[in-house]
Amino acid sequence: MIRKITVAGLVTLFSFQGFAATQQVKADAPDTQRNWKPFLDSYNYSNPNDGLSGVLAENALGVTFKGKNNDEFVLQGVMENNYATGKTEPLHFQLRYNRDWTLSNDWNLSTLSRVYLPLSEYRQTVGQYEFRQYFRFNRKLNKTFSFRWETHARGYAYSEDELGQRFLLIRHLARISMSVTDKFFLQSYVGYQQDFTHNGTKFELQKPETEWKETARQGNNAIFLLVAPIVASENVTIVPAAEQFHKVGNGQFKLLNPEETVYSFYVTVEI
Repeated sequence: MIRKITVAGLVTLFSFQGFAATQQVKADAPDTQRNWKPFLDSYNYSNPNDGLSGVLAENALGVTFKGKNNDEFVLQGVMENNYATGKTEPLHFQLRYNRDWTLSNDWNLSTLSRVYLPLSEYRQTVGQYEFRQYFRFNRKLNKTFSFRWETHARGYAYSEDELGQRFLLIRHLARISMSVTDKFFLQSYVGYQQDFTHNGTKFELQKPETEWKETARQGNNAIFLLVAPIVASENVTIVPAAEQFHKVGNGQFKLLNPEETVYSFYVTVEI
């Protein structure tokens, strides 16, 4: 379950990163007179080695409110669908605040703050609440290439059961983006992630809870990500991606190792 939550955040990312790429593509689009826009998102992804049983979709309905100072406020509800079982359930409700800052003629900063409120059975059972803070420094190198440095942190709080649960994730990413056309981009990320977990055995639905204690765990992962945003129309963006997490110290790194790689397909439609 932690693996699935990690992947979901990534685009949203790292949250997973396809969504971040979509936001960059939209940043250059002209604003309309309406200061709010409803939208539909569908984020489909596969867990490594799970085949069709690991293909999940997070489908969202939300609305974006544009401010006057290069900022926006987003409300979004997310449902999760398992293609193999056909099971659909609410996942979380998300509040977001985004703002762009001009630092110089060459650099700008995007800050993103997100709060996740639990809706799924598991997240409500353990009382999981999540806060994410992103800092993205962007620089356009020339007409074709741009650079981004991103640092973000995710903090987790639990009102019912925190045993074995993640309490902090810190991620650093460097990205090079190439504009193939004004509608098609190729982006590559490399980065590093630290993952911190509470003491104890993680709670699982339908299983007895245990109070067994162990040393708090820290995970370290190298990250490699390929993203290819496509602006299909003024209101539709498609983002296929491949994201690899390699556990530091776990053997030699192999590019796009199927045991470590998550493939995803993200679509967002403004209504």
